[in-house]
Amino acid sequence: MKQYICLLAVFLMGCTPGTGRITPGMGMRLELQEQTAEQLHLPVQQSGSPVVAAWLTAVSLSDMLKGATEAAYRAAVHQELTWLCENGFTDVFVQVRSNGDAYYRSRVYPRAASWSQDFDPLQVFLEENRQVGLQVHAWINPYRCQTAGQMLKIPDTYPTRMWAQEQAEPIVQVSGRWYLNPADAHAQALICTGAQELLDGYDIAGLHIDDYFYPTTEPEMDAAAFAASRSEDLTAWRTEQVNTLVAALYAQAHAADRIFSISPRGDPAASAQLLYADPETWCSLSGYCDWILPQLYYGFDNETCGFAEMLALWQGMVQTDGVRLIPGICTYKVGQADDWAGTGRMEWVTEQEIPARQAAAVLEAGLNGVAVYSSASTRELDAPEMEALKQQLCRFTQVPP
Repeated sequence: MKQYICLLAVFLMGCTPGTGRITPGMGMRLELQEQTAEQLHLPVQQSGSPVVAAWLTAVSLSDMLKGATEAAYRAAVHQELTWLCENGFTDVFVQVRSNGDAYYRSRVYPRAASWSQDFDPLQVFLEENRQVGLQVHAWINPYRCQTAGQMLKIPDTYPTRMWAQEQAEPIVQVSGRWYLNPADAHAQALICTGAQELLDGYDIAGLHIDDYFYPTTEPEMDAAAFAASRSEDLTAWRTEQVNTLVAALYAQAHAADRIFSISPRGDPAASAQLLYADPETWCSLSGYCDWILPQLYYGFDNETCGFAEMLALWQGMVQTDGVRLIPGICTYKVGQADDWAGTGRMEWVTEQEIPARQAAAVLEAGLNGVAVYSSASTRELDAPEMEALKQQLCRFTQVPP
């Protein structure tokens, strides 16, 4: 069986050190080559050790960083990591690019707005983690960039700003926000360049992307590229664009002997129809991801997407030994009405210990990994809810709580 894999060729010729200046459309390309399954890089060797992961958002990172001295930031990071470790977590996905920016030293992406200090936020995070011992994964949003107003504040030495000024094809504006164009090879190469910076420059356990893919179903977004492709099926063609990038990031991570993970929406049909994501392929074929972490942010009584039913659905989707299923659960809904849950709207208000019960259900399904969104909302749980969740999380690693 033949598969396709993207080989990245990025040349930063003419790039002024420290400025990130790259001439749009020059020195960047993404090549698609056909390879047999035997030629694909072998999957990263995984021990099968239990994984209890938390998502730490850019908002949380920004809160720790904004206006802080290096000592204060170190203290906040150490406290966060220690809390995670003490409550049964083994891994953390730290969001280092949420909107076309960077919480690390990058030549091709501008600094995050809340980072004005001289120290490197990600490097400090990793240094503090050496005392704690979690596995740290760099979490990026590949396509989403700044709002129109935020883009104007970015130096014009960066590719995204230059492309936005020139209304160039690598970047498009949708509902007041800029997005890298999934169908543009220069945009894909920029994303891969940013990923390579992380893989080369930081001692991370892996690279992680979440559920932001195509921002719209409107055909105008990439009409020129679609017309040039002479394809007839827009959905299939857009899905191929996303898969091209996913395969490229997977190949980069494996070349660096790191894990590549994806957390798509919990409803795979909606993910495919609205975002042109392809979790069915990612779960059934090698060459796309090591870990799949569907966002099963549903109550047990959700009218259309009950937690137990969606968990079983994803278990059935994983069809290759090279992909590990690590379901994602949430804590931010605790105590809140869920307006999308139909008859289960009030479940998170009236029922107790839903996250703990979901973690238990994951264990009972024979899986040895779970991920929790987010670290911030989990820390806000009241003591009984948190203790119940901790009890279940510690069962994964069989460490007494």
